[in-house]
Amino acid sequence: LMLGDTGLARSFLTDRSDEEVYLLGMSYFLEGNYQRAISFFDRVSEKSPLKARAMLRVGDAHYNMGNREKAKESYYEVLRRFPDREEAKQATLSLLEFSGKDIRDEEMERLIKGYMEREKNPPPEIIYQYAVLQAKRGDRKGAEQELLRLLNTPLKFKAILKLAQLEEEIPKKLVLYYKVYREAELEEDRRQAREELIKLYTSAGDTKSLADLLAEGENPDRVRAVGLYLALRDTSSALSLSRDIIKGGYRSQEFERYLIDLYRQSGDTALLDYVVKSPDRSLRGEAILLLGFDNLKKGDKKKALENFVEVSLNYRGEPYYNQAVLEGARVLLELGARRDASCMLERFDLSRSSPEDVNLYNRLRQGLPKCEVR
Repeated sequence: LMLGDTGLARSFLTDRSDEEVYLLGMSYFLEGNYQRAISFFDRVSEKSPLKARAMLRVGDAHYNMGNREKAKESYYEVLRRFPDREEAKQATLSLLEFSGKDIRDEEMERLIKGYMEREKNPPPEIIYQYAVLQAKRGDRKGAEQELLRLLNTPLKFKAILKLAQLEEEIPKKLVLYYKVYREAELEEDRRQAREELIKLYTSAGDTKSLADLLAEGENPDRVRAVGLYLALRDTSSALSLSRDIIKGGYRSQEFERYLIDLYRQSGDTALLDYVVKSPDRSLRGEAILLLGFDNLKKGDKKKALENFVEVSLNYRGEPYYNQAVLEGARVLLELGARRDASCMLERFDLSRSSPEDVNLYNRLRQGLPKCEVR
């Protein structure tokens, strides 16, 4: 049997002893012929030392065939008749696989408690399940005591996560979740802790802590952090994070909108230089317009004019279009190019203009020569 040749093994076996009957059952069990295996396991005598093991295998066979109720009956029978045998521990572990499906929480807790009383050093997985059931029953203190036993086991951080869920004081919750987020090796544990921290910071209105946490995530979360820093007017943090995101070449409409807002807070034109290459037409044009205003502040009227003209030629229909036309005309007038200013104003879109824009348009065009293209 150990070599996997079940047929050869059977050729050397008879049904004259309990040991041989049990081995015959195992030969069919290993082949997946579970019904035939059960017929031999059932024949092991009541007084045989192998009876408990045979009954356990009957349960395993029923389980493998999908007969869950019969499997449970066999495992329970092992627990009732042989509570102090090693097979009782195995039966308990098998029954635990039904948790949340076919066994009520109360019965599962009783099973685990009995198992833990028999086993001096129960596996941490069993202790954890017991703590979970205690918590569901409302026994917070009992659950916490069991979870504390797991702090020197591989389930340490899962135990801390559960302790955080049970903790009622928000500051203590935050400490526990943050410990898992910073120290846990399993990505799943860190992810769960991070999600809980986000919920807690959000509900508490702790925008700065939330932003700092999001800033350590993937780009969509980092972009969200930029928005929060902007809301807090934490320009330094927003700039530092945005520059790092830009280095990675990340783009999204939300991020580029934040870059424009951040430019307005910081005056850093490198942000606009990034947005002018945006695939989003509206944001691209707005960045060009803002570069025009920035060039005006620097006294570079010709460069500013190039920006305004580009918007007037390529971004008709955008909400800032008329602003570019008017500013371009104003610069041309300052440069003494009155006819060009007149031609620029002919691009003005009266159908999408505000009363203020119309007033400025009328003032600028007064006394200008007619636009004539030579």
